[in-house]
Amino acid sequence: MHWNRWAWEQAYGKIPPRTNVVFKDGNPNNLTIDNLELLSDAALAKRNASASIQTLSDNYIAGILSPKNTALRTLLQSNKTLLEIKRKQITLKRTIYGQQEN
Repeated sequence: MHWNRWAWEQAYGKIPPRTNVVFKDGNPNNLTIDNLELLSDAALAKRNASASIQTLSDNYIAGILSPKNTALRTLLQSNKTLLEIKRKQITLKRTIYGQQEN
């Protein structure tokens, strides 16, 4: 069992099904009970997707290039040059349309 789940259960009791204990600040080295929160699977997926979109992770870029095709997505993730070209295209488009997040 991971520390965050163990610590939560020690402090607050059993964790409901389909619920995740996550670090509020995203830092798994900040091992304090105040840094933990419960998120449903859906809320965690939304948070992760939002972070991927903002940072333009390799997985996010590969997903844009291969909707609903996990085999192709995996293959694309190994092509760093192609991912970087697509990342630059998206960044340029965001800049042009004033949607760049700093």
